[in-house]
Amino acid sequence: MSRGQEGQKQKGKALVCLIVIVTAVSISVLYFYFRTIHYTADEIRALDIEQINERAPECLLLSMLPAEQFSGEDFEYFRGISTVKASHRFENLYDIRDFFDALEVSQERVYLVLDPAFIGSRYGFHASLYGRAYRDTLLAAVKGNADTAYEILLPYYSLEYWKELSEKEREDMISSYRDFVNIFCGEPNVMFYFLGAEEWLIANPANYETENCCNEAVTRKIVAFTFRDDTYRLTVENMEDKFQVIRELAKDKSSDPLLAGYDLGASADLSDMDIVFFGDSVVGNFTDSTSIPGVVAGLSGASVYNFGVGGTTAAFGGDPEEMSLLPVVEAFLGRDLSALSDDHHVKRDMEEYISDHDGGEDRSTCFILNFGLNDYFVGMPIYSQTPEDETSCYEGALGLAVTLLRKAYPDCRIILMTPNYSVEFQGGTDIQSPEGGTLRDYAEAVSNVAKQEQAEVIDNFKESGIDEDNVWTYISDGTHPNELGRYIIGRRIVCHLC
Repeated sequence: MSRGQEGQKQKGKALVCLIVIVTAVSISVLYFYFRTIHYTADEIRALDIEQINERAPECLLLSMLPAEQFSGEDFEYFRGISTVKASHRFENLYDIRDFFDALEVSQERVYLVLDPAFIGSRYGFHASLYGRAYRDTLLAAVKGNADTAYEILLPYYSLEYWKELSEKEREDMISSYRDFVNIFCGEPNVMFYFLGAEEWLIANPANYETENCCNEAVTRKIVAFTFRDDTYRLTVENMEDKFQVIRELAKDKSSDPLLAGYDLGASADLSDMDIVFFGDSVVGNFTDSTSIPGVVAGLSGASVYNFGVGGTTAAFGGDPEEMSLLPVVEAFLGRDLSALSDDHHVKRDMEEYISDHDGGEDRSTCFILNFGLNDYFVGMPIYSQTPEDETSCYEGALGLAVTLLRKAYPDCRIILMTPNYSVEFQGGTDIQSPEGGTLRDYAEAVSNVAKQEQAEVIDNFKESGIDEDNVWTYISDGTHPNELGRYIIGRRIVCHLC
């Protein structure tokens, strides 16, 4: 045999060996997949079915989003009915159909988190193809179980995701939503919920963990909202308006009249800034990403700390057990947190601030003070009668707080916010004490202090646009801004800072 032939023979053997190795590896990978992933998924699915058949719950929760995003306990809490959540994440319509077919018990309600855009993409967004799949699977189940109410939550993709799509991709997704609603809208036992066009939700990056999954606190809100009323219902009549909102938001145009003219895409990188909030319940009663501080953090990238305490006034009422503005400021500046409750978010946020600044990093700092509603409600004096009672009046306490903060942080920015509109006491027109005034008087006092102390002011009373004509759109209980109201105030703060 020649050397050339011998070389060819060796190459042939090497090739055979390589094929054998690749085949062995491929078989191992497939075995691993089916053994640990496919079989594991089947096992979880089987356990879900077994649990449902044993417990026979009134409500069944199925999701095409990661199942851990939702809690069965939340459903039981908000609805007051027994609920079982399937741990299995459903990948397609036939998976859902087969799951229903395996159940031996019927439910009063099925809560289904379903993504028409994902389904549409699997069929190349050909309506005839995914339409046939719907009719063969989910629609057949709906028609075959007329006594079961199907509540379907459609996903809420972030605005960042919508903006990254081409116009065609965006319209394909919207068409998949529209087609889905049209297929099922005639069924009396089907109801749709859609928060995917709510600006307060999708335009705040802090609400999201992934492109279509929100953080735990926001997800819990979404579950609660779908049970509360018809605000977030999606119907044939309103869906085109909601789809148009998405289109406008993708162009950085706000969907809300109070933010008309705001450019949502304007640069707002405040990542080198610390923003510290002092306030009453408007700030302190909300601590998740939909709070005013949470919105500011999400839209700006700043490090934000919430020292708001619900029920507090700026003025000191005379009872040392009652918290007010100055004791919180003094606790912060003195790094003495002993007067703060261990289980309160203010102590945790102050501890976080102290920990974050142990290294002495030089960062710009902004303090935002939001008080006035409680001062008005209890009739705290607006003006000081004597120098001795400066801390017991509204203007005096605000002014002293500004002085203390500026002394400790000479280069800081300080913003005073006026109280927002409230329906209480005849829309803030009733005077609660001889030393007090109307709610408007307290708001004007903030502007006076800002002028005297050379601080900045954001006038939420006169300039936010929230008033008696639209109060129930933006204020949840007549006093505290709801998610949309807090988003609007937060965005105004960011625009002011920029």
